[in-house]
Amino acid sequence: MARKTQQRSLRQPEITIIGEGATERFYFTNLRRLKGYRYTCKPRNFTEQSLDEIQKQVDRVLADRGIAVCVFDTDITRNNPTELAKFEALCQKYKDRKDVII
Repeated sequence: MARKTQQRSLRQPEITIIGEGATERFYFTNLRRLKGYRYTCKPRNFTEQSLDEIQKQVDRVLADRGIAVCVFDTDITRNNPTELAKFEALCQKYKDRKDVII
């Protein structure tokens, strides 16, 4: 008689909000609480950080097979051409992926 095997269930990807600043963190934590949405919104993801640090966090979320949502102000890219180039490179890198929203 053959042994019964358990069927594996696929893990649903976890949504992680990555942002910059207290306003965005306040907005998403309250939105989750009021509407009951299911996503991770950790305070460490909402510190003042550079685009390089945001990209490292996105790569960390993708390595865990999650979905990354990036929320930040792009006003620094108006005055700084190097930051604008980094922002455009970040958008270009994840342009065709469905698990990253910038």
